Amino acid sequence: MEAQIFGVIAVLLGVTFNQVFAFNYELGKTYRYNYATQLEISEGQESMLGAVGVHLSTQADVAVVWQNTQNDQDILLQITLHDTRLFNATKREDNENTYLSQSPILQAVSSHPIFAHWNSGKVSNLFASSADTTSSLNVKKGVASLLQVQTSDGKATEVDGSGECTVSYTNQDNIIRKTKDLSSCRKPASSEEFSHHKTIIGVTIQSDSQTTFELSDDKSIIQSATSTENYRTYVNIRHDLSSAVKSSQSLTFVSSEDGAKTLQGDSVEGAVASAGGEFINEDLENDPVEQQCTEECKSAAEVVAGVRDALTFENLSKMKSASAYLQVLEAFRGSSQETIQEILNDDANGDILPQLLDVAGATQTQAAFDAAMSILDFKNEELERTLERFLVVVAYSNHPSQDVFTFLWELLKDDGTANENVKMTLALTLGMMINTNCATEDKCQTQSVQDALSWFYDGLKSESAETRILCLQALKNAVHPASIAAITGLLDAEEDMTVIEVGLEALEKFKPEYFTSQVNRVLNTLYHQSRRPVSIVVQKLAVTSILGKNPSEQDVVNVVLSIPHQARLELAKYVISKVLQMTEKDSQAGETVRRALRNQAVGNYYNLGQDGFSTAYKNVLADTVNAMVDFDINILFTGAGLLRQSNFDVLMHAAGESMMVLQVAGYSKGLEYFFGEETGGDDEAGAGLGVQLLDMQLRPLNMVAGTSDLMSMAWNLGSASGSSYPALQGIMLLHDHVQKISLQSGFDVDFTLHGGASVDLGGSLDFSLWDRTSTTIVYNSGAVAIKGSTKVVTPFLRTGLDFHAEASGVINFITDVQFSTLPPMFCLQMMQEPLKYRNHVNVYEQLTRSVNKYEAKAVRRTKIKDLSFKLMDENSPNCHEMFGKDEEEDSGWW
Repeated sequence: MEAQIFGVIAVLLGVTFNQVFAFNYELGKTYRYNYATQLEISEGQESMLGAVGVHLSTQADVAVVWQNTQNDQDILLQITLHDTRLFNATKREDNENTYLSQSPILQAVSSHPIFAHWNSGKVSNLFASSADTTSSLNVKKGVASLLQVQTSDGKATEVDGSGECTVSYTNQDNIIRKTKDLSSCRKPASSEEFSHHKTIIGVTIQSDSQTTFELSDDKSIIQSATSTENYRTYVNIRHDLSSAVKSSQSLTFVSSEDGAKTLQGDSVEGAVASAGGEFINEDLENDPVEQQCTEECKSAAEVVAGVRDALTFENLSKMKSASAYLQVLEAFRGSSQETIQEILNDDANGDILPQLLDVAGATQTQAAFDAAMSILDFKNEELERTLERFLVVVAYSNHPSQDVFTFLWELLKDDGTANENVKMTLALTLGMMINTNCATEDKCQTQSVQDALSWFYDGLKSESAETRILCLQALKNAVHPASIAAITGLLDAEEDMTVIEVGLEALEKFKPEYFTSQVNRVLNTLYHQSRRPVSIVVQKLAVTSILGKNPSEQDVVNVVLSIPHQARLELAKYVISKVLQMTEKDSQAGETVRRALRNQAVGNYYNLGQDGFSTAYKNVLADTVNAMVDFDINILFTGAGLLRQSNFDVLMHAAGESMMVLQVAGYSKGLEYFFGEETGGDDEAGAGLGVQLLDMQLRPLNMVAGTSDLMSMAWNLGSASGSSYPALQGIMLLHDHVQKISLQSGFDVDFTLHGGASVDLGGSLDFSLWDRTSTTIVYNSGAVAIKGSTKVVTPFLRTGLDFHAEASGVINFITDVQFSTLPPMFCLQMMQEPLKYRNHVNVYEQLTRSVNKYEAKAVRRTKIKDLSFKLMDENSPNCHEMFGKDEEEDSGWW
């Protein structure tokens, strides 16, 4: 009985608080509303610049001209707008009033009516005059959207200017509130909209939408409706590069009157046909509007001519070249193949052709790619550096076309390149493009992508070590989880130490969750040399992954207990440094290491007190509100004091992601023989650099290749040339986001963001057998430009916000080693030249065909003085002894 009583009470409460009622818009009656919409664009933070935009007001007559005889809620509304006026969106003095000299009535919206099919509060479709303009029709769709309301609580799917969206309704008395989930809105896919699959170099767009309806006292009509939509965009690594879009609408009932002309017909379509004229069936989604170019528009050739000096080779790695690159990029994206081809072939552009090819590769249109292919011959060895540079630029594409991928893939499998260097870079590029394509499932499953992956997997089984290395390097860039089994399978059976080293480097790029017990078994087998002796570098790479990824507590215990028994004392010292470094990491792996060391049988001086010079060191390079950049130095010496391998890694962390901004790995091999040392490898003498830039492995640079090169040094007083080896010189695309924000009011806002990096990266080696010294210099000079735009797309108004941020800097990393006596001495120097940053922000507002223009600008500058970084504690005494105190005081390096 009690259950029945509670059930009745629950039903009564449900009826009381969730009433469902019917509107009563009467046939033949016109309902007059005042309608206004306002759109403001500003910075996404407090700013002295204020907002720009537009306020539009009009009178909306809503007449009921047809009604379904079987359902009085199924009606046809004729919506006609009168007396449309434009005003400033914000208060402004007369001399800054864009609209003051304009006629108060502007034909931004035509007098053509639209017909809305309205059924129980939902607008299913519209009928618009074929003579109406797109922008005018969109404003009317915005009015119709405010007539769309649901009288019961709950979720629904509705279509309005934003697309097809999920909305939630709550009702209380005569107030209805609608919340629209803007992230759920679906619009037809457009090739003109894209973003970066890596959040760290992407943007965040926050949004919300609320509409409040107030019904008349008898709940028969909508008394008023007010709506707000807010968007905030910001660059993930720097939130002050931002914009805000605020859109509001209001619809207020004024009066009603009889006498509206009704239409005859058995259906909505029949009623519209009886109205006369040509009407087109539409939905409530905004139709795309094209904004015509104004006096500021220039042809691509004019843009190139204007920035030619900034794009010269001498300006690489400077802010002016990065900014000029973005200007040409925008021009190329709207240009035909013929136009771009003419620019590339223009003799006046001969000196900047490599930089123009950088742009063509990043444009990511078929026209630009075909134009570049018209002057690039992959069989021409003289173009080796140009071809490699172009391929690297293409590798950073964030929305590569399948046609371009297929072309490059066929070039690789058909052996269509000039030499092995170009072939390697082509494979590395395809690896990066696989990574980008596989960020979305449908692109990953295309035939060409799957064929390329299969080709790389098959290549791991090749009898040629060079082919296995090529395929491993490509898979290293692909970072495709399905490749882990193939890589670990190769590591389990491989005998060639160089191949194993590359395979371990490829594994290192995967996230910790992919390091299963099976993967860790292979790593432990290599580190502990359970099956066969391996090189010291293989052991170093294996133990780095064991400790840094997803170790079990037993893995850590076994590693630490192995340290006192290591025959390679410098490896033991490196492992100790790595273990201690992991104890400071705030990660699952760090916690596992700390837990293992709490056992006194493990974390004691006997295990962790070995002497040596190899080290692992980590510190912060820069720490801002939105991003952190740290650097990691790993150095492995041989027992004879030779620098066997050194890694200098710069990682950026932001928006929940990490990116290898730069890794420079210096190596030497095969030199131990000259000092009577055995390190487990049978490699021929060599030295060089391996470079990763922005998560991409570049082709390794060999500075010394073979015993003949080494003996040549000896005959030349034992010194390498010391000349510079460029790893990468060029300009590449970073940020690339294009999005149309469709507002319920009928206005569209275009948001674009492009970022480019101009870099000069390389190194030099000075190595003397006679003096038993070596100096390695890694130089990294670069500039970044980020350009953003948020603007309203309408033919009668130009208004929006632009920002343009630029930064430049230089970091040099120098390693000096003296191995004339044992123990060897080394000195590391890491120096940053003054860092410059500036951000230009501009808001503007101008009516079409008006000479009045409102504009406000701000420039923000920051300069960070030159820095020298203190490195590990054992570094400073060595530097003092090698270079003396006087030089120390002059340089301040240590």
